[in-house]
Amino acid sequence: MTVFRDKNVFSFLDGSTEVFRREFHLQDGEKFIRKWITGWEAARTARAGGKPYRNQQISTSAQWIKDPFTPEDEVKVDPRYGTHPHNEIRAMALAGDEKLYVLHRDGRLKV
Repeated sequence: MTVFRDKNVFSFLDGSTEVFRREFHLQDGEKFIRKWITGWEAARTARAGGKPYRNQQISTSAQWIKDPFTPEDEVKVDPRYGTHPHNEIRAMALAGDEKLYVLHRDGRLKV
């Protein structure tokens, strides 16, 4: 799930509760890479310690990445290699006052 407004893209990283904002400057010639990492390339990336998830590609050059649901002193654990990451974020809405509302799968709402 992704929220767009003007040149801003808001989304979350698969398998986590981290949300991010990224600007796309299409008017300046920036291109969106439409090819997702799949199959053998995804497996190779994961074995090498990379994150072959869809939104990882979009989050490149993000202005910020924040985790509104995990306490700062808690250690985050990446999804185990070979498993499909479960998404913890269930909904996102960008209000007119530029506040991003994020709903966790357990019902918690953060702004």
